[in-house]
Amino acid sequence: MRPLTTLAWLLVLAGCPSSPGVVEWPDPHGLDAGDQTSGCLADSACPTEQVCVNCGGVGECTPGCRDASQCRPGEICQLGTACESCPCPPGWCTIDPCRDDDRDGYAATADPNVSCPGKLEGDCDDRDPTVHPGAPEVCTNGRDDNCDGTLDERDPACVCIGGAARCNTAWDCGTPGIDSCEKGCCTRCSTYGDGNCGTQYCPTRYGVNTNGCSFGTSCSTCGTCPHDGQPVCGTNFSTYANECLARLSLGYGNNTTRVVRHLGACLPGEGIACSSVSGSDGGCDPGGTLYCRNDCPEGASCGANLCAQRGGCAVDADCPAGLAVPDCDGGFASVSCLSGACVFACR
Repeated sequence: MRPLTTLAWLLVLAGCPSSPGVVEWPDPHGLDAGDQTSGCLADSACPTEQVCVNCGGVGECTPGCRDASQCRPGEICQLGTACESCPCPPGWCTIDPCRDDDRDGYAATADPNVSCPGKLEGDCDDRDPTVHPGAPEVCTNGRDDNCDGTLDERDPACVCIGGAARCNTAWDCGTPGIDSCEKGCCTRCSTYGDGNCGTQYCPTRYGVNTNGCSFGTSCSTCGTCPHDGQPVCGTNFSTYANECLARLSLGYGNNTTRVVRHLGACLPGEGIACSSVSGSDGGCDPGGTLYCRNDCPEGASCGANLCAQRGGCAVDADCPAGLAVPDCDGGFASVSCLSGACVFACR
């Protein structure tokens, strides 16, 4: 803050533009008091939110302010108004950049040119005292607690509520289907019944979602399919009693659309999101039965890397997926994806 110079006073009195900036009036009434020959002689003669300003010897009431007491709560009086024409208001009310409505000690401004003595700066939510620079970033609450521009699990500094462990996948938390990794924090999945469908209905055992939960059993009408048979893992990572039931449940009937990932039930953890390049374990099953595979249709690129059974496949490009290639005695091995499994041949 600095007082108006003599030149600035003359510019204001002359109705001319003065230098922009925040300034202090040395005497709130010294500019006008005693100089007017008619009209208002003091601010008290003017309506609320107006001040008395000398305009060629005539006191005129005009919108403006001389100090923050003439402004609304949360505003300050910004002085040093550029005077374009008479009457020239001495200031205007503007939102206080140093306001601290939630009283957490942090001002709302992040402007390096604004100084707020006695307060820290950079509060990105002045309505919540738990949100400010340096506050703990919670991984799961959907807001930027520490005002660093990143929120939840995308912030490496985030913490889990209740002391839960941090995680990348459900494997870090225990057993997929029992434990889940939600927004970078371990949590326990909801429990389901044993899925006993009796002899009248056919069961479908749902696999896990990309976070590691959603185990459960659905009892549905068997239709023309047998009640049991050789279990298969469907393309939706659900286990069906046989391929016929997979087709019936997925709505493909008797057409040739592929519905089976591989023979046998889906393994615990198949379908969990993984992040490494296709073909590596990618944070999948520590026992090595799963690997990380791009789960997009052949020729597509959708970035959907999911844990899948090692040796299982959707397209030829999924093979050998870490499997040992057989010795072909001088020939070379070819591999193709057949019924969800990699099949080798020597040529």
